[in-house]
Amino acid sequence: MKRAKHLLTQFMKLSLVQIFLACLFFGMSWANDLSAQELLNRRLSIQASQKKIKAVLGDIEKATDVRFSYSPQIIRSNRTVTLNVQNATLGEVLDQLLKPLQITYNVAGRQIILINLPPKPAPDHSGDGAQAPAQSVDRDVTGKITDEKGAALPGVSVVLKGTSRGTTTDGAGTFRLTIPNEGATLVFSFVGYVKQEVAVGNETSLSISLAPDAQSLSEIVVVGYGTQSKASLTGAVGSVKGEAIASIPTAALSNTLAGRVPGVNVVGNSGFVGAPSTIQIRGVGSFNNTAPLYVIDGIVQSKALFDALAPNEVESISILKDAATASIYGARGANGVVLVKTKSGKAQKPVFSYSTVFSAQRTTRPLQSYSATEELQYINDQAETFGNPKPITQEIFDYFKDKSYSILDQIWQNPTSQQHDFSVNGGSENISYYMLTGFNKSMGSFKNTDYGRYNFRSNVTAKINDYMSVNLNVSGTQRESDRFYWPYDEPESYTIADFYRATFNWTRLYPFYVDAQGKPTDDYRNGFPVSNGGWNPVELVQNGGYRRLTYRTLNAIGRFDLKIPFIDGLSTSFQYNYTASDRNAKDFILFNKSYKFLPGSTTNRYLPGPIDPGQVNVHNLSSSYDQVVQNASFDKAYQLNWFLNYARTFGAHHVTGLLAYEQQKAVGNALSGSAQDLLSREVDQIFNASTDRTKRTFDGNEYHNARASWVGRAHYEYRNKYIAEFSFRYDGSYIFPENSRWGFFPSGSAAWVLSEEKFFKVPVISFLKVRGSVGLLGDDGAGLIAAYQAQTNYRAGLPYVFGTSVYNGIQAGTPPNLNITWEKALSYNAGIDFGLLNGKLTGEVDYFYRHTYDILGQRIRVIPGTYGANLSSENYAQMDVKGFEAALTYNNRVGNVRYSVGANMGYARDKVVLLDEAAGLDPWRSAIGHPRNRVMGYVSDGIIRDQATLEALPASFTQFGRKPMLGTILYKDIRGTDWSSDTPDGKITEYDQVYLSDNGIPRLNYGITLFGEWKGLSLDVLFQGVGAYDRMISTLNGGGVFQTGDRPYFALWTDHWTPDNPDAPYPRAGQWSEEFGPAPSTFWLKNGAYMRLRNITLAYNLPLKWISTLKMQSCRVYLNGGNLFVISPIKVMDPEQNTLDSYPLMKTFSAGLTVNF
Repeated sequence: MKRAKHLLTQFMKLSLVQIFLACLFFGMSWANDLSAQELLNRRLSIQASQKKIKAVLGDIEKATDVRFSYSPQIIRSNRTVTLNVQNATLGEVLDQLLKPLQITYNVAGRQIILINLPPKPAPDHSGDGAQAPAQSVDRDVTGKITDEKGAALPGVSVVLKGTSRGTTTDGAGTFRLTIPNEGATLVFSFVGYVKQEVAVGNETSLSISLAPDAQSLSEIVVVGYGTQSKASLTGAVGSVKGEAIASIPTAALSNTLAGRVPGVNVVGNSGFVGAPSTIQIRGVGSFNNTAPLYVIDGIVQSKALFDALAPNEVESISILKDAATASIYGARGANGVVLVKTKSGKAQKPVFSYSTVFSAQRTTRPLQSYSATEELQYINDQAETFGNPKPITQEIFDYFKDKSYSILDQIWQNPTSQQHDFSVNGGSENISYYMLTGFNKSMGSFKNTDYGRYNFRSNVTAKINDYMSVNLNVSGTQRESDRFYWPYDEPESYTIADFYRATFNWTRLYPFYVDAQGKPTDDYRNGFPVSNGGWNPVELVQNGGYRRLTYRTLNAIGRFDLKIPFIDGLSTSFQYNYTASDRNAKDFILFNKSYKFLPGSTTNRYLPGPIDPGQVNVHNLSSSYDQVVQNASFDKAYQLNWFLNYARTFGAHHVTGLLAYEQQKAVGNALSGSAQDLLSREVDQIFNASTDRTKRTFDGNEYHNARASWVGRAHYEYRNKYIAEFSFRYDGSYIFPENSRWGFFPSGSAAWVLSEEKFFKVPVISFLKVRGSVGLLGDDGAGLIAAYQAQTNYRAGLPYVFGTSVYNGIQAGTPPNLNITWEKALSYNAGIDFGLLNGKLTGEVDYFYRHTYDILGQRIRVIPGTYGANLSSENYAQMDVKGFEAALTYNNRVGNVRYSVGANMGYARDKVVLLDEAAGLDPWRSAIGHPRNRVMGYVSDGIIRDQATLEALPASFTQFGRKPMLGTILYKDIRGTDWSSDTPDGKITEYDQVYLSDNGIPRLNYGITLFGEWKGLSLDVLFQGVGAYDRMISTLNGGGVFQTGDRPYFALWTDHWTPDNPDAPYPRAGQWSEEFGPAPSTFWLKNGAYMRLRNITLAYNLPLKWISTLKMQSCRVYLNGGNLFVISPIKVMDPEQNTLDSYPLMKTFSAGLTVNF
């Protein structure tokens, strides 16, 4: 009786309205051909934080074309929930939303009826006279749910197993739930993460970390003009999450990417302060531009602005590698595209974050160095080589036993840097915001070389109503470089090779400063600078002029989004970007002055004597006077976009579409001037210069460019297993004439998810997708192809005299080419994505082929000498690139230990297909059929180490017109007096060179990642390397290593051949001639492969109980190391270093802290 009464009471709680609606729509469902399963298979993405149920249901209605029917009182529709799902089915979304609220639903056609679940009645044993057992006592359990990185997860479903009792986590990832006192098991589920069951036991508070569900492939990847789930991709895209690089201290963002994406070769060839890395995607495909396109928040930007981003403001970086993904960027996507999405606000309570890191640096390899004694010995050995008397006496050797004047002791310091970022992220359902400000200050390894970077960003999104929203993303950056003035390196050079090699090779035999009596001193402020040569480098660094450079950029993006009413799935957006930037450079040029070094002894010319004020060395640094030079440029650009987007699901069919228009324009001007003959060397202002007009100069220029484009994409999926996509871009560029100004760049791609097929039953394979793409890409040169080549251009010519007056001349430029057009690349890609062991092991494999044609270049033509002009460039050359990529990742958890192991690899090899070459060129010298970057040189038979080897050579044998001698390099005689001769002639000349290798650049690149985490302690390791690479040890002067004869110059020459050291690795002390080293040959050719510990981070998240009293949400401390060691056959320099005499690379030691509160 009691049980019947209980059931009746529960039934009556259902409103009459719900019963009426249920009956009505149950009848309607008979006439509707849409099955419930098809309806529930529709896919959607939805985000809500502490949002009312009725508002969330309204969002679902708009996204899936369904209608909900319910009684607001019964389901308590004003309750708030948190939900965050991406590309999930409607059924999954409803289960996650409703089950914890004890609500069920019925599907009737396109209507979904919501009904409260009645609680299960307790068994009634009173009918048989038995006493009902005492019910167990309930209790509360609390907890916090985080992702694999420790970030809070809002909206996680927490359900008591076997019941409908449950809840969801709030914005901070915490929950509270009433459970039975004994035997309770909680089930934690969240779309995109592995479901986890936890036996509560006696615990009252739980800390749960959910691991990503690789099998679901729900990761959202940024692609051109939108996003896609990884499962839906039909092209080749590599991605790097912002949190993976946030802890890496760097002045340039490109330095963080090496080894992270297969097929992307990232090379940093200098450790100079502020130096970036170069990025190349899938090899070399052109003779002209090979750099990728950079797009930040949908706006095409420069590589410099990409590098100026702070790692902490980056949400993700995507690398578009094939035509399916890059062709939507048309005329500038041929070399791949680097897409950056910066951080935006979230609907949550404000989270304030402060991040700081301090770093110290050392060179990855010891600096080139030698002592005064080694220099003296070299001088004597060099004299012995040519049969001259040894000039260095024992007296001089004794004098230098306790002294050596190293320039690096005077101007070198261990570099340091610091970075600070402060941000706030938060908002509500109607407005969200992300704001950041930060700076990086770096002190270079040469004194008086500093670099600074300052960033700010404000990204605010406001929801006007259910249909309209606006976004304003404003950012700015300022970069400052301050260094000493040296005119023989480019103003913005990051290798400063000319000055660097002038320092490490500087003689160790003369002091840099002396007092009035000639006694050596290190006091550069009060001492007298002296020099035995033409200048004093320490004086130039410490007391000379300067070169200061400041870049400022302000970037604003405004966006308006509108959901078209009454047309489900259709929306439109308008976006406008304005970028203003300026560059201000100032050179304060002071002649380098020093007193001539005067010996204080007749038997020791290195013993300093008193200075003579009348004997002064002056180096004018290629200037006529001391002067101030200033350059300023001002640039502004806009980009206007209109988008029309469509996304709908029709049963098992999911369709998305994009149509967009893009318009760009940029203008700029530059001004430069100089004021010479300074009145005082102490004042760095123009007013301090002579007012004589002949000692003042002024110049300037300006530019304009514009582009316009139509963009389209259509994406179709059937039952999440058959996927097809078509995209195009119709581009117009100012560079080309009207008849070839517009180019059409289409692509098509498709994918088949075999693991979704019923016939596919391979237990070990949890996911398998095959995909392929083909498309046409373009390249208008990225500034390397001059504009307006289709018209006759003029420039200033030589002046001429007419009558008694002098007139400026004008000269015609290169003759016009009316047919100049885009370089084009036809790209093919085939790939496989897979998941094994229930998603623990995931991977991808790609094969690609890119054929580039219409490459712009000059033809080889015979023209008369009276032609009077250079030939115009034509679109004719062709190149191919082929290669493959592979990536594997294994994720697992054992108890409290979570770990992952990953590896990626890319291989690319280019080939010249068509190129004009000289008539009668020998086949072995032809570039056709070979890669661009080949290594040419002599074949070396090693060093002539003994007299027997020397005497075995033919009596008439010569090398470059000279008789061979002991201790020099012996080259192989291959041909005669020209390139065509195959008969050795007993003479080594330039015609004996051959191609030594086709691998002049790395063909293979790879990365290995290791990650482990245990109770807040984590270790993250990245190894990176290259292979299939033959490296010629070279200098700025070319292949091989030269000698000057007056000092070792390079440290390696201290270990040279002598009669007492016949097994030395390098030739004897000599001169600048080929047999002594300065020629490319197999003697200097090394295996350039290396593996580097690119990055290692040891971090600890402090327990909440330690920091809660300080009102902190989290606190992470970490140690970071970069470039800590490298394994390479090359020992004389870092394998990534540009040349032996260019700036060395650095390893970094850092300590950092990130606090959220």
